[in-house]
Amino acid sequence: MRLNKTAVILIFPLAVLMTVSGCLKKQPPEENVERNNHKTVATSIVKINEDGWKTLYNYKYKFKIRFPKELKVIGDENTTITNVNYKEKPYLEDGDIRIDVYTYTQNQDTDLISWFNDNAKSESGYVEKLGNKIVEIRKINLLGMEAVQQIIKFDNPAEGSPGMFNQIYFKSDNLIYLIMGNIPFENAEQLKLFKSIINTFELLK
Repeated sequence: MRLNKTAVILIFPLAVLMTVSGCLKKQPPEENVERNNHKTVATSIVKINEDGWKTLYNYKYKFKIRFPKELKVIGDENTTITNVNYKEKPYLEDGDIRIDVYTYTQNQDTDLISWFNDNAKSESGYVEKLGNKIVEIRKINLLGMEAVQQIIKFDNPAEGSPGMFNQIYFKSDNLIYLIMGNIPFENAEQLKLFKSIINTFELLK
């Protein structure tokens, strides 16, 4: 959608202009801005907050999430948050963390529980094939909405190190969201951090 702008030129005395500009609050810096080649509208922006945490605004998938400044956003869709430099190592180690946000487009009337049960059947076979194990599936409340949490423990050299996937599924409109935390060695501090980050997740209108 193109916005029409009307340019208004205001001429102030120099002293007034300096006073006003001194009162204006600085906007937080931005980083990792991805822009469409044909439009000037950002599809995702990361802003640095005054408390040192960052906020990822992903306009394509309509969500925002906060995380510590030590972590960074990676991936073509800007939906992965991690402290790992994948150019230096291909997998996570103890003390690392990775959080991915996935979306699945469904019909408006798709029931989350039915969808999860149908997909969990095929996923469980894949999980077991890798030598991993689903240890817990339960209903939870997220953002005031019904959600499903699934915890998978893995002990497979292909994963780089033993650990856990903490997966949370929920539905909004025609999108089913999956927020997945990859936590090597089930590190207690990183698990606590994952929960703190999840609690900041919000949907954009």
